[in-house]
Amino acid sequence: MTNPSPVSVKAGTAKTNAADYWIAGAARDLPLIVATPLLVLPAVLLARAWWSDGAVILFIAAFGQLGHNLPGMMRAYGDRELFSRYQIRFIVAPIALICVCAFGVFHHLHGLILISAVWAIWHAFMQTHGFARIYDAKVNSRDSLTRWLDFAFVLVWFGGVIVLCDQPASLLLSHYYNSGGPTVPAGWLAALRTLWLTGMILISAAFVAQSIRIWRQGRPANPVKFLLLSISIAFYWFAYSGAEHILVGAAMFDVFHDVQYLTIVWLFNRRRAASAGLAVGPFTRFVFGRSGALIGVYLGLIFAFGGIRYLETFAASPRAADMLNGFIAAMGLLHYYYDGFIWKLRDHDNRSALGITSTSTRTRRLDFMWPAHGAKWLLFAVPLVLLFWTQAHRKPDEIARAGALAETIPQSSTVQLDYARALENAAARRLARDQYARVLELDPTSIEAHRRTGGLCVSLGETTSGVRHLRRALQIDSTDLESRSMLGRALFKTGDFAAAEDELRQAAAIDSHSAVTVGDYGMALVATGKLAEAERVLRDALRRAPNSPQLHFQLGNALFRQGRRDDASAHFHRALELDPRLSRSQRPPQLRLGDS
Repeated sequence: MTNPSPVSVKAGTAKTNAADYWIAGAARDLPLIVATPLLVLPAVLLARAWWSDGAVILFIAAFGQLGHNLPGMMRAYGDRELFSRYQIRFIVAPIALICVCAFGVFHHLHGLILISAVWAIWHAFMQTHGFARIYDAKVNSRDSLTRWLDFAFVLVWFGGVIVLCDQPASLLLSHYYNSGGPTVPAGWLAALRTLWLTGMILISAAFVAQSIRIWRQGRPANPVKFLLLSISIAFYWFAYSGAEHILVGAAMFDVFHDVQYLTIVWLFNRRRAASAGLAVGPFTRFVFGRSGALIGVYLGLIFAFGGIRYLETFAASPRAADMLNGFIAAMGLLHYYYDGFIWKLRDHDNRSALGITSTSTRTRRLDFMWPAHGAKWLLFAVPLVLLFWTQAHRKPDEIARAGALAETIPQSSTVQLDYARALENAAARRLARDQYARVLELDPTSIEAHRRTGGLCVSLGETTSGVRHLRRALQIDSTDLESRSMLGRALFKTGDFAAAEDELRQAAAIDSHSAVTVGDYGMALVATGKLAEAERVLRDALRRAPNSPQLHFQLGNALFRQGRRDDASAHFHRALELDPRLSRSQRPPQLRLGDS
């Protein structure tokens, strides 16, 4: 919901009853609007205990994010009076946005993702601000300065997460660079962060001072508003900067946002259906009728609509999946667009349905003001066209994108790590090794940076340095299987077969179902002369990977060293059938670990 608009209300009594602070009463508002994160957080943590993060995120994206778009559509197309006032918007906007989103999805245009993300952030901010204005309107708080300070306060705190925190900033910049956007110098971002932080301090101080001033004047703001803002802003910061996985954090905030929205739409339409009669249409009167059981119909429709997201699994072709994703993207943008004008508190019908009295009984018609409305659409269209053009002409590759991001956010170990991975994937091994060193300067405890540096050093012939980094990774986390396996292989290359055997034995004990890990241990046993045990281990690995040429080769080697030439010959021949390149070696086979 959005509501940057002034509220005209009837002067109340000198004393406000506690019940007047709430929209639907404390028992409903607290769990469903104000303190919802106290329920969302444990619910998501419980869901993660049962399902994977991907499954949890998909479920919330379907039945929360997409599903919660439906109630706004119900209002737009189910309220006859509202539709008659905005019918041009309600007809033209879906056609235009579906076409734009279908084109964007078909051509994998990152600019559409970027603009959608920015609009989603604005939408979340405006919903929180809208609830704050509703709660103040409930107690006849209509001071103009308070209204604008509320707006500025919520804006700088919601925007502060994106500007000041590396992880959300890097996600947006990543789509910007994937769209071919020029590199943003690190100094520019640092300057923006300084300005934004200064603005946060000044606006927050003004917000507090204004709240104290009107309290002293005997016309205080609604205390529920302060509780709402405190919880909403704190949860937003936690979700986007404090959660271990930003996508899980975003999903948690989505649940909060969705529950708020579903609640207010249900309350609003129930009152609207009861008071407006034929003006709202038969569908709205049915779904939001007096029977409480109809809430099941309401939620059922939302879940059914959200289930559309799961249809991608059954798409007959990639093109069909693109069409579906284009439709889903368009529904999100339509939701943001419609909410920008259908819930304005300056509208008498909206105030009445929310239980806010007014001196005026006239419904203000917010008709098309073509120049102003067109200017707002330019904020969407112009950046979109520019980003489409830059992506089509600049075509950034993975290294260019990651490098630009690393240049813009030089103090983020996560961003620098992504750049190092991109270099390694492009086989730029020395550059990748140096970049991992940069990561370790920023975060000396990064297990992945130590592990990958170790692997690169070994591949470059710097085995001693590689062993040192791999040992450091295991000091940080002794259960890191990949580091232990890589350390065993590195020690094998140095000729320290006993130490290699010990490391690989521990790795095989942890990952006993992996043919590669168990096979490496078997090869190390061959090198240390423990041939009978090596035979047992290698046969066990072959049961898991019967077509591994290396395992057949090394089992043949173990048998050959035991003097069992016929048995060894059978495995050597099988290895050569599977990989003729092994025929280059006519002497007893060289051991190659990690290639089972």
